[in-house]
Amino acid sequence: MGQLPHYFIAIPLQQRLQQWLRGWQSQLKMNELLAFKQWTHVDDLHITIKFLGGVHDDLLSELLPKLESIHSLSKFDLEIGHIGSFGNETQPRVLWAGVQKSDRLDQLQHNVEDTCAEIGFPREKRVYRPHITLAKKWNGTRLQPQYFSTIAKNYMDIKKTTIDSFVVYRIHPTHSPKYEIIKTIQLTG
Repeated sequence: MGQLPHYFIAIPLQQRLQQWLRGWQSQLKMNELLAFKQWTHVDDLHITIKFLGGVHDDLLSELLPKLESIHSLSKFDLEIGHIGSFGNETQPRVLWAGVQKSDRLDQLQHNVEDTCAEIGFPREKRVYRPHITLAKKWNGTRLQPQYFSTIAKNYMDIKKTTIDSFVVYRIHPTHSPKYEIIKTIQLTG
């Protein structure tokens, strides 16, 4: 039997934000010292809420209608912008665009987490740190300390967006773009 398809739950970005962040990616790629192996396809830019991993069809069929119960949350505004990284600043694992922490985003994330836990998905043990992955998998030499911080000062712009839905994505590792929306849940509260 083959490997199970992998899924995650996320907030898709509006096209105008995708294009804005694509511009940042294009500029950052020109910096030869920022040697990331993978740059996120513009259509795959998103804010992850919960990674599900490999999921059997029957469990997915149980989860999708339960996620519908979250629709009663109201849409909300978020600010997106500035860049940062996870991992060692001299060899960052992930380059990301920031997402403002907000009570409404936290509520959505907690509701998704609780809904998934009800049917047996393990709870995430790490603190939720919303972000948009621009690039990952460092593939270069060590940067000088503070080099990344200096670059980040050029990417401090902020854009406001309204979050009115979240989606379940299926991952297709060998495709580009990699993520296929299989369910959209509108926030209607």
